[in-house]
Amino acid sequence: MALRDVVKALRRIKVEDLALEATEKFKEEILDLNTEEQLFKGVDAQGQSLGEYSPFTVEIKEAKGQPTDRVTLKDEGDFYNSLFTNTDRFPVKIDSKDPKRNELVERFGTDILGLTGENKDKIVDDQIKEDTQDRFKASVSEAFKRLR
Repeated sequence: MALRDVVKALRRIKVEDLALEATEKFKEEILDLNTEEQLFKGVDAQGQSLGEYSPFTVEIKEAKGQPTDRVTLKDEGDFYNSLFTNTDRFPVKIDSKDPKRNELVERFGTDILGLTGENKDKIVDDQIKEDTQDRFKASVSEAFKRLR
């Protein structure tokens, strides 16, 4: 086996594709970070508050047994349930199929559809990086098998 053949085989490995596959694997975790660790706690991707409810809305939220001390963008859960990740290419994006999407983005900003730096680091460091490394090792192993 010539070194040139090894280099050619390694160049065929598309690390970006491996990272996107790993990201796709953890899309539910990404969405949970966006909804449960950010929006439900009343913050956007910049860590900025989503604001406070009006007194009228506070009464409605209290009657439903929902949080009243922060805007959560969760009433019946339609917006949260409509969120999805686009992992076809970098940058990976979070978006929504909810009919209220444009209205919510206009009112609260595009940062409702994203992760804080801390949450990005958490998902990348704890899950995506390791999975990408495993995928890369498997690809290298497969490339060497093909060279034999």
